[in-house]
Amino acid sequence: GQRIASIESRCVIEATSVDLSSATTYYALPSDFLSIHAAYLGTDREKLDEITPEALDSNITWQSATGRPTNYFVRWSSRATVGVYPYPILNSSTATLYLDVYVQSTDLSSNTDQPWDNIVELRPYHHGILATWAAYRMSAIDGRPDLAIFYRGEFLASLERMKRECKLRPSYRPGIKARGP
Repeated sequence: GQRIASIESRCVIEATSVDLSSATTYYALPSDFLSIHAAYLGTDREKLDEITPEALDSNITWQSATGRPTNYFVRWSSRATVGVYPYPILNSSTATLYLDVYVQSTDLSSNTDQPWDNIVELRPYHHGILATWAAYRMSAIDGRPDLAIFYRGEFLASLERMKRECKLRPSYRPGIKARGP
């Protein structure tokens, strides 16, 4: 249940970074990587736009283009690397690539493991989602399709709530500034 909820909700985001190297296009992603939420370049955090490998392939010279990267892409066949385009060639075009990535929660394999990597904001979903998933699976195993359908519906409803609520930022108030003394 947690694996499905992590994949579907995209609630677990991790910040990571890699130092770009001259004449290098591909860089390793975390092993629990699902997808990239945002990519930024350098200390000024210049946002990079995502580009598809298909769009790159429409330009036969893309693999030889050099300069300061403006785009990033993920080769879905490998899913373990992110590429930058154009690739950096000189020290003046190298920088740090900052990534906000959606990641898979660590599997629950021992009785001390915490759901969703023990992220405080996701604690309300521990019992609702995981318990209804377990009830759904056990009802199906026990040959109770009516009950399995009920618990599956409860699981999906809880998952939708989680997806919606984990994207909210209740304390985010753009433009509000504290008054001075």
